[in-house]
Formats: sequence, structure tokens, C-alpha cells
Amino acid sequence: AAVRRMSAAIRSATPATVRVTNYRKDKAMLPITLRLHPVKDPDGKFVFCIGVQSDTRLAAAEGKELDMLYSALPTVIHAVQPVADLVDKVDPDQQRKQYCSSIAKFTRLLWSIDWETSLTNLLTQPAAVSALGQWLTKRVPADAVQLEVVAIMGQLRRMPAEEGRKAAVTACHKYIDETERDGEQALAE
Repeated sequence: AAVRRMSAAIRSATPATVRVTNYRKDKAMLPITLRLHPVKDPDGKFVFCIGVQSDTRLAAAEGKELDMLYSALPTVIHAVQPVADLVDKVDPDQQRKQYCSSIAKFTRLLWSIDWETSLTNLLTQPAAVSALGQWLTKRVPADAVQLEVVAIMGQLRRMPAEEGRKAAVTACHKYIDETERDGEQALAE
């Protein structure tokens, strides 16, 4: 009967209060009061229904708060511009500029608390390494190369042994102009 009353209230877009008995895992009864609150658009067309569930046993103690909640629920909702339309109008460069100082402040705070973990986490995030690399390339090119080497070494550590060895040889050739040699020969020099 309760399910039919809920369905009828939703179909007719009318408010309804339904009492339902649920059962917990331990089979104890849990009496619930469910208030259905329809919301319409400015033309009066039903849009959706908000359901507020409360423990019937606590009705006396929570009565005032529940009444305040019910009175705060909207009865009309105005059309909202689709998010995709809003995103298309946002300039990504302006958005980055807007958050740049906050991100820098947060990074300094995080760095001062635990610099080792911060650096480790930074170097495991490709987007963060890329952004930091771009910034360093503009401001301190020599440090940008060092960051690139550190990031590559981190990637090498995560590779399977043989694949990592080949990538390490390539990195050595690129950054220090060394070619692959016998280990004993390299140590003898």
C-alpha cells in the first residue's frame, strides 16, 4: 500500500507523507516516515520529487528541524544553463591565472609541512611534472632539464628490468652523451 501511495504521489506531482516499516540486518523493525515533495518548473510542469526520510521514533525530538527542512525545500526550480555551455565559455588560460596564486600558496604550505612526500607525489603525477617543467623551461631552463632527468629516472624505476635498462641507456646518451659500454670498462676509467 505504501509503495502505491508513493507512486501515485509522484505521478500526480502532489506532496505525500508515507509511513513505511523497514527491517535492519538484525531483523529489528525500523519505522520510517517518508515525505515526498514535488518540484515544478516556472510553467508548473513537474520536474522531480524530493524525498525526505526520517526515523518515526525520533519525530518528537526532530520535529522542529524537520519542519524547517521541509519549509526550505524548493517548490519551483528555474531552468539552469547546461554545464557544457558554461564550460565552452571559460577561457582555460584565465582559469589557470585565477587559481595560480592559491595553488602556489597551497604548494608552499604543503612543501613546508612534508617536503619529501610532496616532492615524491609531485613527481608521480605526469600533469604536475609537465606543468612544473613548462614553468621551469621559461624561468630556469637548467633546472627544467634536471627535473626531466629526475622524472625519467622515476619512470625507469617502474619499468621491467630489461626495458628499463634499454631506456636508461637511451637517457644516458641523450643527457650526458654517453654510449653503452661494458660495466668493468666504465668503472676502470
